[in-house]
Amino acid sequence: PAARYASAAELAEDLDRYLTGEPVIARPVNWWHRRWRWLRKHFVGPTLAVTAAVAFLVLLAVIVVQSISFHKQVKQTNAARQEAESYRQALEIAEEKAARLQSDAAADQRDSGKLP
Repeated sequence: PAARYASAAELAEDLDRYLTGEPVIARPVNWWHRRWRWLRKHFVGPTLAVTAAVAFLVLLAVIVVQSISFHKQVKQTNAARQEAESYRQALEIAEEKAARLQSDAAADQRDSGKLP
């Protein structure tokens, strides 16, 4: 008896609430069910918000991946540049050494030609 409606008017009000999607007095709805009902009524706004959030997260992930890739390429480029610089220095040293050897050989040829 305590759980029954006191009058037919209360029952009618509760039926109206049920038909309009509002919580009824006879059996209150839990939090999740209320949110689900609200989402069914207001579908466009939350859908756009979730879509925007997902798009933002995807964009953020793409930016992070591209940034990591860019930094990796910069490191590889710097390593290649340093290697090329060391080869250039070694080439300069070898060219100087070859020039000295050529001048020494030319000097030896001149000196050997002057001897009887």
